[in-house]
Amino acid sequence: MSVKIEGMAELMKALESMGQDMDQKAVAVLTTTEAQKIVYIARSYIPEDSGLAKMSIKIVGTKNNKGFTGTLAGIDWHSEHGYLAHILEFGTAPRFTKDGKYTGQIAPVGFMRRAFDSSRNAASEAISSGMVKLIRDLAKKNNLKIK
Repeated sequence: MSVKIEGMAELMKALESMGQDMDQKAVAVLTTTEAQKIVYIARSYIPEDSGLAKMSIKIVGTKNNKGFTGTLAGIDWHSEHGYLAHILEFGTAPRFTKDGKYTGQIAPVGFMRRAFDSSRNAASEAISSGMVKLIRDLAKKNNLKIK
């Protein structure tokens, strides 16, 4: 049994051109806006006396040879104080001197996880809505009807 779909070739051609026409800057703005909200929330969870660590929480856009591919919100390992944010996020194991004297440990703060968990649904919804709008605009541009 076979099924024939009328207009499939035209649909495939239109979808292919839509993928090429996708406004990468608009996608980057959409994801960066939501990632920045996560950065602000994460910074608010870091203890006040850790200003240097706060500044290492940033947005990093990723690219390949075709352009924009994604947005990451997290610890900037290239910053001078990125290691401080890492220690605060994950904590440390108990530390001892060479002669066995206990020097303490740092409890994890988990600021990135809490920031992500608290804003995941809102960010996902905002990005989904924005992408639907971009796709609808492309469909209209390519004379496709979307319900």
